[in-house]
Amino acid sequence: MFSGKVLLIRAIAAVAAIVFAIVPATADILTVNASPDPIRINTSGTALVSVRWDVEVFQTTPGKYIVSSSSGVLTIGGMAVATPPGGPISRTVTHNGGGSQIFTFRDRIRISRTHAKQIGDGAAAEYSRTFTDMSAYPNTGDVPVEPRSGGGAISIRDISINFDDDTQFRSVAQNASITARAVVSTAGEGRIDASWEVAGPDGGQFRPIARVRQVLAGSRRTVFESPPLPTDRAGNYIVRFATQQNFSGTAEIDEIRYVVTPGGAAVPLSLISPRAGESASAGKPFRWSQVGGAASYRLEFLEGGAGGIENGTRIAAVDLRATEARLKPFTLARLRDRTPVFWRVLAYDGDGNIVATSPARQLGGGSPSQSNN
Repeated sequence: MFSGKVLLIRAIAAVAAIVFAIVPATADILTVNASPDPIRINTSGTALVSVRWDVEVFQTTPGKYIVSSSSGVLTIGGMAVATPPGGPISRTVTHNGGGSQIFTFRDRIRISRTHAKQIGDGAAAEYSRTFTDMSAYPNTGDVPVEPRSGGGAISIRDISINFDDDTQFRSVAQNASITARAVVSTAGEGRIDASWEVAGPDGGQFRPIARVRQVLAGSRRTVFESPPLPTDRAGNYIVRFATQQNFSGTAEIDEIRYVVTPGGAAVPLSLISPRAGESASAGKPFRWSQVGGAASYRLEFLEGGAGGIENGTRIAAVDLRATEARLKPFTLARLRDRTPVFWRVLAYDGDGNIVATSPARQLGGGSPSQSNN
């Protein structure tokens, strides 16, 4: 009888051992996977890379849990570099409980020029992160870091060029203010080297009026705004956004045209900030240049129409006497979820007559260009 009880107890213990062996603990990080895999970098300078981590979390109890990673670790030649390339990541996730769920985390890392050169010279490299949900069961994911092979590290997928009123043809008076805008869709990583060029009036060679040099990384849309286009002489002009190096991709570099008609001197009114492509926020002021003789200004926000912003819808307008404005929350709410939106400023004299109009500038719809120099 006694031996029968012992056998029963041993059987129960064996079954329990099997159950506990196949059921994870109540708070596990089961898997950590990175994308892209491998990470490929441009080794000719500092490398900026976006990494997506898919973290599989097991929980038996529904609720909110903090999943975090203190820092990324870059290992080159078997040695961790002194300064981690990726900072802390932390996020509160809502878990349904009773199993595993995958949560995505975005990571932005910077690999120095020195370390990028080591990788380019053939040193084995790996980037890793350890994720935890404050339990005793963290997990680590790692991904190889390799030199990018081939020629161009960046490809231009598309370029669209328009004037500041969202059209591809303009007729303006002599000395009027006019700018152009290029929305460039890119993939990969590297430096875009391009120039704004103008031909005219009435023929002649294209001549550069501004250089564009900017390092871009990842799939993105970037808005580049030209400097003021020449309008001091009447005639026909052609504008283009020309790249200075060969890119892979399917983009076609278009040309747009404008006509300058004889007229009197115009009063300049320039937009200062935000830059083209930046989004509006409560703490970001809109600024423009002062116009002599102006008694007031109107800040307008418009949607582009089939024939440009003149045929679009005016979303909001703010009248004021200063050359700076911060938007109220209800105005910001009207601008959200509309793409693209343009803003411009009109200057009025004391009798209510328009004395100057700025070019229109795209608000949001891409990453802003940093410099045209």
